[in-house]
Amino acid sequence: MTTTTPFDDELAVDFDAAAANVDYLLALPGCGGLYLGSVYQEFWTLTMAERIELMRVVADAAAGRVPLVAGVSSASVQDTIELVAVAESIGMDYLMIWPPIFGPRNDEGVLDFYRQVLRTTRLPTFVYSTRLPELGYFLDNVGIQILADEFDHLYGVKDGTGDLTEFLDRTDTFGDRLQIGTPFEEYWALSRAAYPTKAADFILGSSRACYMQTRTSPYLHQMTTFIRCDRHAEAFASLSRIRGLIRLQGESFARGVHPIALMKYAMSLTGHRGVAVRPPTPALSPGDQQRVQTLMAHARLLPQLRATSVTTGV
Repeated sequence: MTTTTPFDDELAVDFDAAAANVDYLLALPGCGGLYLGSVYQEFWTLTMAERIELMRVVADAAAGRVPLVAGVSSASVQDTIELVAVAESIGMDYLMIWPPIFGPRNDEGVLDFYRQVLRTTRLPTFVYSTRLPELGYFLDNVGIQILADEFDHLYGVKDGTGDLTEFLDRTDTFGDRLQIGTPFEEYWALSRAAYPTKAADFILGSSRACYMQTRTSPYLHQMTTFIRCDRHAEAFASLSRIRGLIRLQGESFARGVHPIALMKYAMSLTGHRGVAVRPPTPALSPGDQQRVQTLMAHARLLPQLRATSVTTGV
């Protein structure tokens, strides 16, 4: 599951809340690991010192209970190498490295960035491939193949394209050699059905599981359990219960706005600490806050809000 960065009223990182949130996340059904330093952690708004301290805080709070994926992405190859060294020193299990996130780039420049970083470590490493506009560079299959041929500790790819055809093609192309991860549960179900010997055995970097289920309404955990048992009709029935929230998430992506604020607000309603976002991350509008409340209540994620909505006629 992905993690977020809690900020206090002055938008300073709240490290105590970050530690508490580890317990919150690990108590969610089916949480098999934590991914920090992702887009949901707003890492581009953090100083290097804050990123390093967050890594330490999360590792200490997790205390070896689950595997940890350390996102070490940056525009600077030297900063990325420094974060890799910290990740190794505190016992992170995997690395996640995006292509460099800013500046003039071409295929060879990006590959050289990866080469310089991967030569400094032997930790199993994921690379990230997406067409999201905030990244501005698409790591294609040619680049992935080159890196896989050169580095045997390249462990997998997080496919964040949101393109089912592309994800399935990648699973077919690389699944014998790399773990091709997706954050979308329904994509994972279809990959396991289509390529049972090549599909990854896990969901990678899911944000939905953090706020579209609770311990008493474990929709995503139910879905993944059914998928593992090849009970696909029941799996998709579980997903249908949170369809409204999925649509709202999709609307945000369609507007070109990553739903970080939406996720943090929704999680805060069920006990996760930290709802504020740092500029330039867009805050969630009051209208979308109300929609989140209504949809979560409808899905029985917030029974007390559901009762209020019925009473007031909302």
